[in-house]
Amino acid sequence: MSASEPSGSNSHPASHCPSRPDENVPLVSVVVPCYNEEDVLGELYRRLSGAVDSWEEAAEIVLVDDGSTDTTWSKMEAIRRKDSRWRIVRFSRNFGHQTAVSAGLRYAAGGGRDRDGRGPSRSAGRTAPLHFQVEGRL
Repeated sequence: MSASEPSGSNSHPASHCPSRPDENVPLVSVVVPCYNEEDVLGELYRRLSGAVDSWEEAAEIVLVDDGSTDTTWSKMEAIRRKDSRWRIVRFSRNFGHQTAVSAGLRYAAGGGRDRDGRGPSRSAGRTAPLHFQVEGRL
């Protein structure tokens, strides 16, 4: 697994994605496992960024490429360059959905749980499952 940190500037204020989360600043981490998702990443970026923009809490989105064989990784890199709230992790091969979610949660700076609410939590802070539906496969 390799992880890429956001680089460059973007149009989002630093308060949206602090480099080292302050205990007093709630940070929501959204983890999205991806496998051959080149066709839907643009729409995911548009919809999820719009949702995150409306939240009071600071947020980050962690995309985990679970060994995709298409252009998913390069599209993830383009999103990360555009918006520092988006972080990316890459597996060398497909390890499966649960492993990708677990890796994303370990890499995330904020608190979070798997969609079923049983997964690991990175902090003792507030955690909640979050569901987004985008037309097409995610």
